[in-house]
Amino acid sequence: MLIRDIMIDQPIYVSPDASLSEVVAVMTDKGIGFMIVADQKKALGVLTEGDLVRMAALGMDMASEQAVNHMHAPVFSVQADANVFHAYDELVLRKMRHLVVEDDVGELVGVVTMSSFIANLGVEHFSELQTVSDILHPVQKTVFPDTPVTDAIQLMHECKHAIIALDDGKVVGILTSRGIARLCRQPVEGWEQMSISDVMRPPVTIHRKAFVPEASILMKNNRTRHVVVTGDRGELMGLVTISDVAHSMEGRYVEFMRTVMRDMESDLLTAGSQNRALFERNPNAVFSLDAHGVVTHVNPSGILMTGIGSEQLIGTRIADLYHADCQQEGEQAFLSALGGEAQSIHVRINGHDRTLIHLFMSFVPIMVEGNISGAYAVAFDITERVLAEMRLHKLSQALQQAGEPIAITDSYGVIEFANLKMHQLFAYDDGSLVGMTLPSLEYANDEPSIYREQVWNSVQEGVPYKGDIVHRSKTGKMLDLRLSCAPVHVPGAEKVDYFVNIYEDMSLRREREQHALQSQKMETIGTLAGGIAHDFNNYLGMMSGSLYMLERECADMPATLERLHKLQHITDRSAALVSQLMTFSRKEKLMKETVSCSTLLEETKEMCLLLIS
Repeated sequence: MLIRDIMIDQPIYVSPDASLSEVVAVMTDKGIGFMIVADQKKALGVLTEGDLVRMAALGMDMASEQAVNHMHAPVFSVQADANVFHAYDELVLRKMRHLVVEDDVGELVGVVTMSSFIANLGVEHFSELQTVSDILHPVQKTVFPDTPVTDAIQLMHECKHAIIALDDGKVVGILTSRGIARLCRQPVEGWEQMSISDVMRPPVTIHRKAFVPEASILMKNNRTRHVVVTGDRGELMGLVTISDVAHSMEGRYVEFMRTVMRDMESDLLTAGSQNRALFERNPNAVFSLDAHGVVTHVNPSGILMTGIGSEQLIGTRIADLYHADCQQEGEQAFLSALGGEAQSIHVRINGHDRTLIHLFMSFVPIMVEGNISGAYAVAFDITERVLAEMRLHKLSQALQQAGEPIAITDSYGVIEFANLKMHQLFAYDDGSLVGMTLPSLEYANDEPSIYREQVWNSVQEGVPYKGDIVHRSKTGKMLDLRLSCAPVHVPGAEKVDYFVNIYEDMSLRREREQHALQSQKMETIGTLAGGIAHDFNNYLGMMSGSLYMLERECADMPATLERLHKLQHITDRSAALVSQLMTFSRKEKLMKETVSCSTLLEETKEMCLLLIS
C-alpha cells in the first residue's frame, strides 16, 4: 500500500503573504487541524492549531501578522509513491500528526494525517489490545464553566492539552485547540467578556475500562480528536487524543508491519500474497467471513486461540462458536459490518475443550471492487484480563463492605478509592470523597500536615506508619482516629505511587476505656467497703453484747429498757446491712426477698425518732 492510496489528494494551502486571519478562516471553514503555506505548489511551511493557541495566549493581532512569519519550516514531506508503513514509522518517530505529500518533482499533491493511517489501515483492529486507562494522560488543570476564556487559553498554552470544564465534579464541557481556532475569528477585545461556557463543546466520554479500539471508533463516529475518560462514578480520570491512540499501536503492530515490509523489499511476496501476509502473520486471530457469516479463512492465531483446527472452523458459521447468551449481540455486530460500519463487541466463545474464552471482537467490512462481500472478524483474547477484573471486582467489593474505614490515595494524597465506611465516618455522600486530598480533611489545616511531615515520608522509606490523627467530618465534628498507612506495590513499578490508609475511630474505644476505668474504680471502692464493713461488723458485735448485758441490768427500769430494745433492733439492722455490703464486696450470689413497704416506713420512723430524741 502506498501513500497515494490513503492521502487526501486535494491539499488546502495559503500563500506566504496571507494574514493569520485568513489562515484561521480557512482552517475553521474546512475543519482541518493544520495549514500548508505554499508558493507555486511548493510547500514552504505549516501552521497548526497549536500555533494558534500560542498566538492567542500572547494576544497577537491575527489580521496584522503574515503566515510566513509564524510557519514551521522546513516542511517534512513524503513521496506519493512511498510505502505507507515507512511513512507511518516516520510519523511516529518524529511525533507528528501531519505529513505533506509531494510528487517526484517536489510539487504539493496531497496531505496525510494520523487519522488517515488509522482510518485506512484499520490499525486499531490489529494492535495489541489495551484499555484507555493504559494510555490516557492526566489532566493537569481544569476549569469551571464561568472561568474567563482568557484564563483558559493561558492554561491550554501552558499545559499543552485540551481544557476540561467541571461542574460539581462532573465533566460538562471541553475546549480544544479547534475551539480556540474558531475563537480567533473574533476580535481579541471581545474575549474579555466571554467565559468557557460560551465556547466549550459537549464532551465525548468513554469509560476507563473501555478498549482503545472503542476509543478510536468513537472518535471517528463523532469526528473528534479527543475523548474524556471517566471513572465508575462519572468522575474525570484523564484525556485520550488520537495521537495517544496511534502511539499505543507502536509495539507489536509496528514490529509486525516492519517484518512485512522487509519481505516486500526483498521481493519475497507477490502483489497477491501481500494481503495474505497481512492476514497470515497477524498476531491476533482473524476470521474471514462471507455474506452469511460462514468462516472462509482463518489465520494461525485464530486456530491457536480457539484450539480448533482449520478444517473444522472453515465452513462453520461464526455464530455457532458463540456462547448462547452472546448470539444476538454477535449477529447484530456482523450485520453492522455488512452495512459498512465496523462494530466491536465483547463476546464469549467455546474453545475445543468447552472452556469459555472471552474475546474483544471487531467486525470490519471486506470491500471487493466497491462492494461489501463479507467481513473480517478480528479477535483479541481478553480472558486473562476479564478474570483479573473479576478478581479485582471481588477485592473491591470486599474493601467496600469492610468494617473499617479504608482509603487508597496516590503519592500526593489524592483519594482514588474510599469505601462505604469511610464515607459514613466523614459524613460524605457515597463517592464524593474521590478526588479530595487527605490533608484537606485534617482538623487543623493551618498547621503542617501530618501526612506530608510524617506519614508518607515513613511509608516511602519502607516503614508502615501507625499513629493517632485528628480529622474533621463534613458536619464539622472532630474525629479522633488511629491511622495505619502502608504502601501499595504495583508490579514493575520502581517506586511506591499508592498508599492504603486504614482508620480506626478512637472515640468509641476511648469511651470504653473510660467505662473500664470507672469499673476498676468501683471494684476498688467495693474492696475498700468490704474491708470497712468487716471491721464495722466486729464493732457491732461488741455493741450487741454490751446491749444484752445492759438489758439484764436494767430489767427494773422500763423506760431505759425500751430504749435498749430499740438500740438492739437498730444494731441488728446495721449488722444485716453490713452483711449485705460484705456479700457484695465478695461478689457472692445475692438473695432477693420481698419487703413490706409499711414495715420499712415504720422502721425508718422509729430510727428517725431515736436520732432526734
